[in-house]
Amino acid sequence: MAVVDGAFFLILLTFALIFLVPLLLFYAYVLCSVWLYELRTYVCMRRKGRFLRLIDAKRSIAESTGTLIVEYPWPGFRYTHAWWTPDDVVGKLPFANDPNRDGDNSAFELHADWNQWCWDNYLAPDTGCGFLLQVWDGKELESRLLAEYPDLKTIRTLSDLPRLGIGTIHDDRKKEPNK
Repeated sequence: MAVVDGAFFLILLTFALIFLVPLLLFYAYVLCSVWLYELRTYVCMRRKGRFLRLIDAKRSIAESTGTLIVEYPWPGFRYTHAWWTPDDVVGKLPFANDPNRDGDNSAFELHADWNQWCWDNYLAPDTGCGFLLQVWDGKELESRLLAEYPDLKTIRTLSDLPRLGIGTIHDDRKKEPNK
């Protein structure tokens, strides 16, 4: 019986070394990558003057008709960012069909042109004008702010593909050939 137990232990140890250790190392790599991206986003926005403290954001929210943007930068992860812009984002949509017309912005999450447009105009480090409020748990901040300001306009966007340069807005107009 002791030989069977020892053999089972060796098989289990071999399995752990072959499969579990690389899996754990990969998981640690992914978590470190996400953490470094979040830190880089925070530092970049602070350097560009596009980080807004919560107390300043609340003052701006109370005075303005702006929009809170909840960004999902990592599909499959719970990490979200919260952004503030004094603009009425839904009012500025360049699309003929407003996916938010029923008050449910779940359509935004699947609208590739919307995600790209939102990234370019509000979230991108170089071209955006939104102010970062919080990294890691923007959705939780959204809940807190909605409890305090029930009329606050909020929208959601996925930034995974636009951040990587995939899924750009298509312009169907004819382009002039270069002469």
